[in-house]
Amino acid sequence: YLLRQLERVGNVMILEDPLPLWMLQDYQSLRNISSIRIVRHISLPYIYQGQRSCDAIHCIQQRAVDGFNLNAGLQKFRALDSIVATANMYSWHGSEIDLGILEAMYVHQVHAAASCIWPSDIFGRMIRSHDLLLQPLRIEGGYAYLPEASSGDFGLGVALDRSALEQYQTTYFEVA
Repeated sequence: YLLRQLERVGNVMILEDPLPLWMLQDYQSLRNISSIRIVRHISLPYIYQGQRSCDAIHCIQQRAVDGFNLNAGLQKFRALDSIVATANMYSWHGSEIDLGILEAMYVHQVHAAASCIWPSDIFGRMIRSHDLLLQPLRIEGGYAYLPEASSGDFGLGVALDRSALEQYQTTYFEVA
């Protein structure tokens, strides 16, 4: 019933994780009766929830989803993107409430990912008072642009705002 109401709204692009993750047959049933794309969240940092790369393969094998919200480190994200792109499916890059350095990595990942064509949710700066970057990521008109700095602290075209780091740090210790 709720799915039909969402279809009537007319602007719902995706329904992410509408059911418990283990109910793949029911995901497939929803996919078969709806015009709204059914998407599965695969976030490898959520290892305690048992999320693994093979979950993407199982979803594809069961024809349970139309695409994915992916979140992982550099190498694992690349592997997930390869799985999704090989299946001729699409994804977006998920996020948490992250700081600028990690979000800069996300922007690079999205730019390089063949499957990642849906709008990603890279939004940390929008809800934090500072992202700890000297120059914030450029997000305009719904697009995130690759950092253009000629050099950066992390090879991502961004630099750490050390004065902001001092302002917001809560503890400090040195490891010998």
